[in-house]
Amino acid sequence: MKLFFKIVAAALIFALGGCALHAPMSEIAAFRSAPPDSSVERWTTSGIAMIASMGPSDAIVDAAYAASPNPEQVEISLLGSHHLGVGHFRAGGSASRRTAGSITLGYGVVGMDFTIGLSENIYVTAGASVFGGGQIILQRRMTDRGSGATGLGLAFRYASQALDVRWIPEETFHIGPDKIIYLPSMGIRMVTLLGEGISGGVGPSQSISLFLGYLPAVHSATLSVALGFGQH
Repeated sequence: MKLFFKIVAAALIFALGGCALHAPMSEIAAFRSAPPDSSVERWTTSGIAMIASMGPSDAIVDAAYAASPNPEQVEISLLGSHHLGVGHFRAGGSASRRTAGSITLGYGVVGMDFTIGLSENIYVTAGASVFGGGQIILQRRMTDRGSGATGLGLAFRYASQALDVRWIPEETFHIGPDKIIYLPSMGIRMVTLLGEGISGGVGPSQSISLFLGYLPAVHSATLSVALGFGQH
């Protein structure tokens, strides 16, 4: 019975709110290194990750009207102009190979991602979210001071946006989006990680990332903030 209610809850989440891009927790690989006196170089972590994003709702609606073949016969609005997702993540990787993967399951976010080190300080992360879109991040580890580290880079995103489209003068009862569009964006992304678990030890860790991007399709800016709390 409990499983049945979980399935129903998940279905309602997808029907009513859709999904947002998840926080790619595999990027911990860019800062995680095995302790010098340890023969164990594989690591795992799990915890809670949340992400909030804000976009130009008016600009998106205007673009949807402009793309409609009959704009005078429809009424278009956004279903959730701002996204908020909270989920449980589990990540793991190899410190010597500088690779990691993670999966996130939760309210408004379902996705997985993978990170690989191109060099000692340059890392690339690719992720895909169910109904949320995808993202690619290229970042450089700027600082690495024991229990604290910072990364700065570029990100390309392909994020979903749900539209409610109603024909005029018809009024029909329905649940969920009538149309889901995907908007590309590109911009600067910064991440900061803190905690004993980041330096290769055992303990808690926290992360915060900020993405400031540009949506060329609607000529406007977008902002996203993600938080993560894990236990190594």
